[in-house]
Amino acid sequence: MAASGALAQTASLEGLRVAEIRLVGPSGQPIQMQLPKLALETGQPFRLEAERESLRQLYRMGDFADIRVEAEPVENGLRVDFVAQRNFYNNAVHLEGLREPPSEAAALSALRLNLGEAFRESALRDALERLAQTLHDEGLYQEKVKSELSAHEDTRQMDITVRVTPGPRARIGAITVQNQTEFTNRELLHHAKLSPGKGVTSAQFAHATERVRKFLVGAGHLSARVVVRRGDYDSKSNTLPIVFEATAGPKVRVEVTGAKFHASQLRKLLPIYAEGAVDEDLLQEGRRNLRDSLEREGYFEATVRYATHEDVEHGQQVIEY
Repeated sequence: MAASGALAQTASLEGLRVAEIRLVGPSGQPIQMQLPKLALETGQPFRLEAERESLRQLYRMGDFADIRVEAEPVENGLRVDFVAQRNFYNNAVHLEGLREPPSEAAALSALRLNLGEAFRESALRDALERLAQTLHDEGLYQEKVKSELSAHEDTRQMDITVRVTPGPRARIGAITVQNQTEFTNRELLHHAKLSPGKGVTSAQFAHATERVRKFLVGAGHLSARVVVRRGDYDSKSNTLPIVFEATAGPKVRVEVTGAKFHASQLRKLLPIYAEGAVDEDLLQEGRRNLRDSLEREGYFEATVRYATHEDVEHGQQVIEY
């Protein structure tokens, strides 16, 4: 609370008669709006606890970003001003200078400046940091991001323009392969379609890992794991070294007896292929899918069971339907 005039020299305002209470803006102009009944009242002695409770009441209205209290003597007591900075609310958010990827939708999603939410400078700073990280994910490490605000006093709305200077997209630098499969590094990178000099994007890495995972699953490694890890960006050469990590995991062999299914059918019917994992739920779902497929072919009394065992000689897990 700030005290002015003669009251600046007093140790306390406690007990002074409140002659007037005003709600004003930062420049002193009155704010015309319906207020709740405040704990601090005109004609009553000034009490610090009543002042604090009045502040809480005003903040609970949700209309103000900041409120401070100023008090000064007047002819018949004490005038108390609640000096309030009214909220603005997010309205239109415009993006300028963006070069895909990321898409405009992805950039707006990263900002998370939702329409109708109270505008906060701190939230805008956080939003710009998230956007910068999204640009980094797409290889735009030399980005510059700034914002401009356009406030509409009559509607309390805030338009936000975000200007992006993306800079050149980084290129893939040295590729380190951490290979825990029976395939050569060259084979893995061939399926990944990764090579030094290619532009860095999140989709590029996601597609690379999925292609190699599918390749390993097709070779029987249903729990294969493939990851691209980013190294430290080199601003001088505008390159990003990466680590390509592939782990095959145990080989799984699926055998079906009592009915004939093409390999392509099994890949569609057995979710262990799509999920890249073997667990009870997926095995049961596969059993039901096989049964349903047989019923669609007219084998209405078909039953399907499964069992698993280890083929120690070949180092494989066997799933038999």
